[in-house]
Amino acid sequence: MKSIIVASLFCGALLCLSVNGFSASNRCVVKRSEGKTLILECRDQTDKFTKGSSVKIKTDRKALIEGC
Repeated sequence: MKSIIVASLFCGALLCLSVNGFSASNRCVVKRSEGKTLILECRDQTDKFTKGSSVKIKTDRKALIEGC
């Protein structure tokens, strides 16, 4: 009985952790911005992104150059 509970908890945790792997990702460049609208050009196919879906945008961070 104890091994069945442990196995089911393991499968549940594995399922919860694997859900994050199904999100679409792409590298895009902003081509134009008008008010609250951004026009993006992406490297790969955009068929995973549907109209009206929300996206998370992360900016590329540049390393600080410190002087003497």
